[in-house]
Amino acid sequence: MEKNMTTAPDLFGKPSETPALDRFTTADHFGHLVLFAGNTSEVFDGDYGTQNVSRCEIVACLDHDNPQTFIDVLIFGAALAPTIYRNTSEVVVGVIDKNGQAWVLADPTDSQANQAETWFKANINKNDGGTWSYGPDEAPF
Repeated sequence: MEKNMTTAPDLFGKPSETPALDRFTTADHFGHLVLFAGNTSEVFDGDYGTQNVSRCEIVACLDHDNPQTFIDVLIFGAALAPTIYRNTSEVVVGVIDKNGQAWVLADPTDSQANQAETWFKANINKNDGGTWSYGPDEAPF
């Protein structure tokens, strides 16, 4: 008796067929105004050893006509990551910069801070469970 089953190519996907994800890389946003929301500290074990990183629910680069938004991002860097996860504010806004070889987050100008606040209020929603989500149509602020 022969079973009528969906063929494997229709049922299962191969990792090589997964579309590339948009990734936030610090170097790509050098000099840009960036917003980090839902920030926590996390220990990451990788090729370069164990390090503390910042896990951000939402990262938004606001230096574009159409701001780029990234979801669930790990931020690395011995100088950059603590600037984000040690901050006592729920949202951190700054300009990606370099201090020697280290990536850092510089203070925004007043104009940049106002730009970030306006974008944030129009696009970011804090859910009942305390997590953040991106959705211009749902932002309650």
